[in-house]
Amino acid sequence: FEIFGLFLNVLIALEILENITAYLRKHVVQVELVIVTSLIAVARKIIILNLDKTGGLEIIGLALAILSLSISYWIIRRTTAKKPH
Repeated sequence: FEIFGLFLNVLIALEILENITAYLRKHVVQVELVIVTSLIAVARKIIILNLDKTGGLEIIGLALAILSLSISYWIIRRTTAKKPH
């Protein structure tokens, strides 16, 4: 789990670097990329979560974070798919 957690840390860092690079080039924040990065970060938290030391309130909070990020991602994907290029 530690190695996989470190791998996800690298993946999150690369996503953040891509966010910064895209902003510096286009001066536009890519919301879809930010949401995906957030989903990866929450997924990493869940993967390395120690259930013996975690309370129910924290698990409910993580579930709400995943639900809200997923709905946000779905809305963003749906609206960008309808726009003509």
